[in-house]
Amino acid sequence: MSTPGSLWDIYRSRLSAATFTDLTHAFHPGQPHFPAFPDEERSALLDFSKGDAFQVHHYAFVGQWGTHVDPPVHFIDGGRSIDQLPVAEMLLPLVILDISDRVAADPDATPTLDDISAWEARNGRIPEKCFVALRTGWWPRWPDPVAFRNKSADGISHAPGWSKPVLEELLERRGVAAIGHEGMDTDPG
Repeated sequence: MSTPGSLWDIYRSRLSAATFTDLTHAFHPGQPHFPAFPDEERSALLDFSKGDAFQVHHYAFVGQWGTHVDPPVHFIDGGRSIDQLPVAEMLLPLVILDISDRVAADPDATPTLDDISAWEARNGRIPEKCFVALRTGWWPRWPDPVAFRNKSADGISHAPGWSKPVLEELLERRGVAAIGHEGMDTDPG
């Protein structure tokens, strides 16, 4: 039973009509990952095919695998680890800078300060302590590691990523809390 103003009422009135986007991908050996990390390993400890009554699998991969959050400790000695970040700090207003049209024409495209200005002309100033995501349209290349890295004949990766001027603007002057991207790395290529 719910009382007026309860969490269930909020869910029914707001979230039940919302559109949700699942950004996850199933893990598997051979999926795109940072090249300095080992590939995923998996084995069946118990399996129906071996006559076992149930299935249990063992998975091994590094912590920075697939869709994830790089906590401050990833780059700052003594920074907070993921378990030290309160959930309230993970629920943030979302800003999406969409450069997917440029990436379709140039896989090395990065966002510009004009992209920030254009977003703000449509929506107002980017709020402090928000999450800014970079939409590049790169996701359909998943899970093919060759397509995802998009290396030229000389071994250079051609993939979109953030630009230093935009990151400086967002993090140092706009005070955003976090950034995200579709590629394996913050940097392009």
